[in-house]
Amino acid sequence: LSTPAITAMSAEHGRKVTEVFRGPRERGQRRRTASRLIEALVAIPLLSPDQHAVFHADPHAGNIFVDPRTGELLLVDWALTARFCRSERRAILLLITAVTLRDRRLMTRAATRLIDFGGNDGQAEAKEAKVLAEEVRRFIAELSPLRLPGVTDALTLVDRLLRVGFGFSPSLVMFRKMLFTVDGVLNDVMPGMRMDPTLTWYLTRHRAMTSPGFQRLARAQSGEFDFPLSLIDQVAAAWSAQFFFLRTGVQTGRRLQRLGMGRLRRLFQ
Repeated sequence: LSTPAITAMSAEHGRKVTEVFRGPRERGQRRRTASRLIEALVAIPLLSPDQHAVFHADPHAGNIFVDPRTGELLLVDWALTARFCRSERRAILLLITAVTLRDRRLMTRAATRLIDFGGNDGQAEAKEAKVLAEEVRRFIAELSPLRLPGVTDALTLVDRLLRVGFGFSPSLVMFRKMLFTVDGVLNDVMPGMRMDPTLTWYLTRHRAMTSPGFQRLARAQSGEFDFPLSLIDQVAAAWSAQFFFLRTGVQTGRRLQRLGMGRLRRLFQ
């Protein structure tokens, strides 16, 4: 029905995502809605098999509706979108993994892949590499030892690098803005819910479904999922994970030492 003069769209029925399932007995439905939001807006674009994955860049609550009968999400107003190439998605997932593992070297490697150095010469890049290493060191020093860092923390590192003058691709900046918006919607739908468990479950579930053994057993289709990390990245992450508790203990000890020295200095001032 669409022509150069007319755009035809299907009629979809739903209510604003922040207005459904508000009853005291509908907490489970709210949680499922929040999980679907994370999958639809974050997990699917990040783990898309396409070379250039499209994501909704303006997912405020007014653009997200839910069918109360089926729980189906309806994303409207796709006027503002952005595209992620596979190499960017690979670097972002590596950065999230590195932040979760508190691995300074892995963080620096992933951030370097994302940074646009703008064709600087070798001397300028070496200077920026030192600044990057120092910012990563400070970021790790400020991580709380009482919780596992994840997506939000990785993007906090991106924010820090932006503030000190590093450049990133427009698609990454849009993705950062989109995640900030999604986080606000999630806080309205299911306060306190983090993205990381849902992303991990989505990844684990689809990695299992796309394995050859599962496909033979259940005839699963793998066309809608792709894990962009290379074998080298996966080996590096697996190696880093073996030292997670030791690394966290050392970092926590240093943090406590700095806090103690700061209190001593205040006492003698």
